[in-house]
Amino acid sequence: MTLQEYSMRKETHFNHTRLSHGICISNKCNNWLNVNATKDLKLEVEGCLNDTFWNEYKLRTRLNEDPICSDGDAMKLEPADIAAAVVFICLILLNLIGNLYDFFIVKNNDEANRYLLCFSIKRNWIRLTEAPGNNAEPQSKCLRGLNGLKAITILLVIVEHSPLTFVVALDNPYAFEKMFDNLLYHILLDGAVAVQTFFILSGCLLAYQLQKSSEKENLSWKMIPKLILYRYLRLTPTYTIVLIFTMTWIRFSGSGPFWQKTIRPEVRDCRRYGWINLIYINNYYDNTQCMAHTWYLAADMQLYILGVFTLVLAKTDYARKVALSLLFLVTFSLPAFHTYFQNLHAHIILAPE
Repeated sequence: MTLQEYSMRKETHFNHTRLSHGICISNKCNNWLNVNATKDLKLEVEGCLNDTFWNEYKLRTRLNEDPICSDGDAMKLEPADIAAAVVFICLILLNLIGNLYDFFIVKNNDEANRYLLCFSIKRNWIRLTEAPGNNAEPQSKCLRGLNGLKAITILLVIVEHSPLTFVVALDNPYAFEKMFDNLLYHILLDGAVAVQTFFILSGCLLAYQLQKSSEKENLSWKMIPKLILYRYLRLTPTYTIVLIFTMTWIRFSGSGPFWQKTIRPEVRDCRRYGWINLIYINNYYDNTQCMAHTWYLAADMQLYILGVFTLVLAKTDYARKVALSLLFLVTFSLPAFHTYFQNLHAHIILAPE
């Protein structure tokens, strides 16, 4: 079986016709570069590799991409890095001031500047970890089980993503390909369906909150912009800080050619397409590698908007039954048509490439 035939099984095999090859240029190709200096690194490395592979294996090679070097060129400070550093320092100072204000001035007094207390780690930790007390509404107590469900799902997501860092550079690609024949391994590898739990929880909590709001005031279309704005303001500030860090300082967090190969496209695409992340439509763009994991935030925001429109405008029980039934049929049929006409796989497959 030829390399081309073996590599055609893209779902479970690497493309073995293209190799990621690392060499020490100053050691392996120094003599060749001094004699055949062309000032074009790609041509020089290709010529050096051709000589080496021909002498040892009688094979010819061709570089499909520009060589990635760990020579420090990508580590130069840029104006955007300095601007981002100023933003981060301001946030750190606000957190420092907020904590000093809470610990030494306000202490346990709730009558204080609430804007400074927003940056208090102690108060945020208490709010994050507190469970509904004895005075909480019975309905709120019934929702405590959702915290356990979220914790289990988060654990599964972490376990599913943790092996990805080891796939960047494999000693034995064939051993990794054989894992696809193990049924138990697919529970981990194709476990992206677990993320659906978060969508279900988000929809249930949205319906619960709107149901509670309807007991105090009538739901009207005027509430829709306000609800969407609150959701946007809740997610976007933290999201923006992470995006700014990815556009600037993340490339200083590691070194080496594999780091540059992984991070350089993400930094480039975040600088070019970062704006589509901030309006939550990045999950519809295939040509960007900017924070690919944030597809969930975009999908969650879109489903939230759809849910708000449905639950607010469909006021009666009958209208909601009709609307939810139609949405149920659409969500079942649309993926089927999309999968068929685009010739896609029926479920997410994390192929080796």
